[in-house]
Amino acid sequence: QVEFYFSDSNLANDAFLLRSIEESADGLVSLSVICAFTRMRFHLRLSQTTPETIPKGVVAAVADVLRKSSFLKVSDDGMCLRVGRVHEMQKPEEVRAEVDARSLAVSPFSWKTTREEIEAFFESNCKILSVRVPRHPAVKAFSGYAIVEFASPEEAQRASGMGLNFKGADLKFQSKNRKRGNSVCLEICDSDCFSSFRDDYVKGLLVRFKLTKIEKGAQQESEKKAEEEKKDEEKEEDKSKDTEDKDGEAKEKTEKGTQSDAVIREDLKAVFQQYGSVKFVDFSKGETEGYIRFETPEDAGKARTAAVISDEGGLVIKDYLATLEALEG
Repeated sequence: QVEFYFSDSNLANDAFLLRSIEESADGLVSLSVICAFTRMRFHLRLSQTTPETIPKGVVAAVADVLRKSSFLKVSDDGMCLRVGRVHEMQKPEEVRAEVDARSLAVSPFSWKTTREEIEAFFESNCKILSVRVPRHPAVKAFSGYAIVEFASPEEAQRASGMGLNFKGADLKFQSKNRKRGNSVCLEICDSDCFSSFRDDYVKGLLVRFKLTKIEKGAQQESEKKAEEEKKDEEKEEDKSKDTEDKDGEAKEKTEKGTQSDAVIREDLKAVFQQYGSVKFVDFSKGETEGYIRFETPEDAGKARTAAVISDEGGLVIKDYLATLEALEG
């Protein structure tokens, strides 16, 4: 993790760390500061803390590990442990240009997808150096696309032509663009699924739903059983002849029934379209919750209202009850 902080991939874009290195006479940074970074606190199992409150024993243990690195160097000036690169980085502008040349913006990914999942997926298919998952600055929500840095421009080009598919979605690859200062401007944000995502999210277009299995009442089961018995009596004279056929048919119906009971995207879209235009359904078969993105806030409001005022307390989708919750920024 510390090597990544000081790598070309990260350092050229990390204003704080880059400034800390430039302000240091020997290019080294306090290891306590590094240990206070969010991901380092996670790896070290530390709660919210500051560089001053990081236990000295923890910092010393991290230093012992880093001394084995050929990329980093650790120095002790008698007061604190400090860490930095063995070799200085090129000019940040040059490094950024090189990183951009081998990086691609990839989409679409579910809003629940983690960086680790995306990283594991690409590592199993090609050679990569890093994965970033940009988030909306206002609501801290995953934007739906990832910035993947490949080992080389050639590897990036090869990956874009592999026809990769992530959890049922065909991935789209586009190059990065830094025309707006240090921010990454992506054409992918103009796509159907993610157009004006930053604005839409806070305007109530996104609705989260949870599916709960509906238990059939005893009376309904009893009536169904009585109806089946009546049909059996009417066909009693042909019973012996058709026994084998009926057994096979019953088994086939049971298997088909189990499959048809499962909720899929098309089922959700069919129900939610009754209340307005649905732009996107984020859901995987077998899961119990997902997200619906509507065309307008009014459409989303109609769906939520219908769910609240219904006798069942939600929207019925096959054998499941969907309860809705608006996501606001």
